[in-house]
Amino acid sequence: KNQLQDALNTTNMGDDEKTKAIKDLKLQINELKGVTEGSKMKQIGELGLDISSLSDGKLQQLEKAQFEIQRLMAELNFEKGRSKDLTNQFQDELNSLADNFDKLIILISNHKWSVEKLEKTHEVLSTLYKFHCNCQCLVCNCKMVHK
Repeated sequence: KNQLQDALNTTNMGDDEKTKAIKDLKLQINELKGVTEGSKMKQIGELGLDISSLSDGKLQQLEKAQFEIQRLMAELNFEKGRSKDLTNQFQDELNSLADNFDKLIILISNHKWSVEKLEKTHEVLSTLYKFHCNCQCLVCNCKMVHK
């Protein structure tokens, strides 16, 4: 205020102009204080508290607590993001494993089909040949003889 008064005294303004300028500046300062208090009230009001009866010390403690809550919420959101990323990685690995498992099942079923086909071929060959000669079965390498 004193600096403002000194600055106004050094100008060529009349007393009425100085008074009006001071009044306008005071109004602007009060409006800024109101906006600041309003924003504090709104943030703290979200907690359901009335700050009009709080001392400056309690208000500062409340603001610090609110800041700490905001910091912890930001940290929580970061960790949620990391958790989501890890969940997605895990899901991708599970999907890859499931795909590999499906491929393995297909290979096993193809192998079973091949074994069944070989067994049927062996049955057909065994009805055509007797197993006492030096001829060798191409399916199972057993000894057989023509009937």
